[in-house]
Parts: sequence; C-alpha cells; structure tokens
Amino acid sequence: MKKFLLTSILAFIAALVFSQERIAVFPFEDMDNVLTRNEAAMFYRTFSDEFTNRSEDRFSVVPQQEIEGFINTETAFQLGEFFTRVKTAEMNRVLNETQILSGVIGRIGNNIRITVYLYTYPELVQLLGMTTISIANKDELFRRIPELVQNIQNAITSVIESDGTTTVPANFVLIQGGTFTMGSPYNEPSRSVNETQHQVRITSFYMGIYEVTQREYQEVMGTNPSNFKGNNLPVELVSWYDAIEYCNRRSEREGLTPVYTIDKSRRDPNNSSRIDTFRWLITWNRNANGYRLPTEAEWEYACRAGTITPFNTGNNIPTSMANYDGRNPYNNSSRGTYRARTTAVGSFAPNPWGLYDMHGNVYEWCWDWFGNYSAGAQTDPRGDVSGYERVYRGGSWYSFGPILRSAFRNCTDPSDRGHSIGFRVVRNAQ
Repeated sequence: MKKFLLTSILAFIAALVFSQERIAVFPFEDMDNVLTRNEAAMFYRTFSDEFTNRSEDRFSVVPQQEIEGFINTETAFQLGEFFTRVKTAEMNRVLNETQILSGVIGRIGNNIRITVYLYTYPELVQLLGMTTISIANKDELFRRIPELVQNIQNAITSVIESDGTTTVPANFVLIQGGTFTMGSPYNEPSRSVNETQHQVRITSFYMGIYEVTQREYQEVMGTNPSNFKGNNLPVELVSWYDAIEYCNRRSEREGLTPVYTIDKSRRDPNNSSRIDTFRWLITWNRNANGYRLPTEAEWEYACRAGTITPFNTGNNIPTSMANYDGRNPYNNSSRGTYRARTTAVGSFAPNPWGLYDMHGNVYEWCWDWFGNYSAGAQTDPRGDVSGYERVYRGGSWYSFGPILRSAFRNCTDPSDRGHSIGFRVVRNAQ
C-alpha cells in the first residue's frame, strides 16, 4: 500500500470561549497516489484558506508556516508513526498541547474518498472520524472543499458542545449517534432472508478502533487461548462468556463500573441452548460506564460508517483491504490472497470512521440473542430477549467474500470458542 505525505495540510485549533485547546492540521495520507505533488500543495493551500475563512471566532487556526516548519524540522516524523507514544510526546512538546486534524485520501472503485480524523495528544486518541465524502474525480474534490470544511467544523463543534469535553478513551473513537438503514436491499448479491431492512436510531458511543489483541487479553485475563500467537494479533478461541468476563475485569482494573452482573450459580431462563454448558445468568446495566460488547445494531452502524453498499469499501472488498479467503471473492470479483491465519490489528486501512478490521480478520461477538428483525423503526435495539445462539459479525480470515458484507449475520452457541471468533469492546458516551 503506497503512502506519502501531502505537503502539510490545514491548521486549526478548538477555541470556544470555554476551551483553550489547540488543534493543528497535519498531512493526509494519499493511499493510492490520487494527487500529484503540485496538486497536493494546491489542495493544502485551498483547504487551509477555506478553513481559516470559515473559522471566525469558533476556532483558532495554526498558521500554515508553523505547521510546515514543524514538519520540516522534525525529519523523523512520518504519518504512519502516529501511534507511537514517543513521537506523539514530541509533537505534544513542540506544539504545546495541540490536537491534530488529519485524514486519508484513496480510491474506492471508480470514486475518490477523503476521510478526516481529529486526534488528541499525547495518546493520539481519535476524537471523531465522521467526516467523509466520496467524489468522482479530482476536479470535484477541489470543488467540494467548502463542503468538507463545513462538515468538519460542524462535527467538531457538535462533539464539544454536547458535553463540554473532547475526552475519549485511548484507542477508541466516538461514534456519533444517528439513524441508518439496517439490513440489506433485496437486490444485494448473496443477501440472506434474515437481513430485512429497517430504520434504526443509535445513541452515541465509543468503540475500540481495533479488535481486542492478545496482549490486552493476557493483561486482563492472565491467559491467552489463541491459536495464532502474537501480541498484536486479535485474540481468538474466546467464547461469548469469555468476552463478557473480559469486559467486567477490564472495567474493574480501570476503576470503572462493570456493565454486567454475572451469576454463575443460576441458569439463564432465557437461554434455550441445548449445548451451552455454562448458561450463566447475565444482566446488563445500561447506565454503567465500563466496557461492554456492542449490540448488533451498534456494530452494523459502526461498520457501515455512513455507507449503504455491501461493504464500507464499496461494492467489493479486495484482499488488499481485508483479511479473508480471497479464493472465494464476492459476486464474481477477482480472486485474491488466502493468508490462512489472522493478521496484526490495523494492518489494513480503516473504515471512514476510523475503525480497523470491521471486515475480516476475526468475527466479533455482539451482545444480542439471534432473532428476526423487527419490521418497524427502532431505537438502540438489543435483540431478542431470549434464544439459543448469540450474534457475531464481520467475517474472518477463514470466511468467503460474501460473509464479510456489512449486513451479513452469523450466530453460534455462546459457549463456542471458534478458531476465527474474537471481539472488540465499546463504552457508553453519556
């Protein structure tokens, strides 16, 4: 995957009356060499001027010269090192508590997509990843700069005004609430009958940008059950119960209120599984601030990231963008690689909202019992009240292409420890 830094891009600092935070605009990654170097420089100037003109008193914009000077003097700086603590600490020192705006430009099929992210230091946590536009060509990219700038400023203002703070857990992104169409249209190739489309409204929440790694699981649980060993590989061979226990233990370690009450001495009357050897009675405190599994609706909302296509990458997903069995691609697409194992989290480009591996690598457990969708509109649905299988989503390294679709649903006995099943965690945003 080709990457290069567009000569510095934009500059801006959140400075509402009650906020003294500085936010600087940094280079985007051009994933597919969409722009020439001259075009990149022109994009930077045009975008920066537009942002400055629209900022008024809402934001304090860092001068372009200051950002360019920083990049020129910090020769070791590369955008790909954004997640190294040493580099972010150095940026924090030089830029004086500055937050950074950055993004990605790439090609999705015949279109160009640009996504903007906001990071905070020193941990470089993503505050939002909600600003994305898709365009047909480079001319349209330049014409729509005013729209992109306005979207960015609206998103940031919305986050700040919602609760007066921009604090986000490390390696999490704020998924801003909204309404989306869950399920798949009748004409989507390979769709299943249980993917009935319906409107769902989701409340804002935080989601881990990565699947839970073996290092994270080992630190909390004291064991690593995974078949494919590696600290930065996703944990697998974990049951739904294992994931629930991890959430509670991690919450306790970090001084948060555990979300789940786990009673191992009582059988869950709503669990009708004949092969589940646990059947623990588990209840969910929706007001707790600890870690938890996403609901199926939250998962699909975050996976889609505003898209309505079969994948958040468009109508197809090549194996250069996800880890799955490329020998069996989607809808007669070109065959790709079969790696026959998991890959390190974050090995592929994130979706428009900054989430990695939502398609492929390992399946991800959700809270819900599996059941048919309601035909009517819903708000924050939690699935059926009873059942015998829990939902897991996203496909895996072992899956065929159609299974990676955003709408595809899968389920199994909650005590199942599959060689391709892992999980990621979320937290309430309120």
